Amino acid sequence: MKIKELEKKLNSITSDDLNFTVKEEKEKRIATKLNGDTLDLEQIYKGEIIIYTGRKKYKEELLKIMPPHKKFDFWYVDTETTACLFDTTALVAYINILKIVLKFLEEKNKEK
Repeated sequence: MKIKELEKKLNSITSDDLNFTVKEEKEKRIATKLNGDTLDLEQIYKGEIIIYTGRKKYKEELLKIMPPHKKFDFWYVDTETTACLFDTTALVAYINILKIVLKFLEEKNKEK
């Protein structure tokens, strides 16, 4: 499954005002994030796939699909995000998102 196909499948399960954007990192780098009074440094890996969700201009990172690197020789999902509170409607959508991501991961891990 390609990145655009993943994005299309994710957008097919939501309402018109909520959408997903999927981006793939093209190079390994260190990113900075302002977190309250501190500046956090984060390792970004080449091939890392970030799924953003939101309405119109507001976007929030939902999860990352991580490529093999260092000690991990398989693709995996990193769900460290601020999007962690779900009502019954949102929880069903999140479960459907994870089902799509699972298929993506299964395909990536078979490619090895």
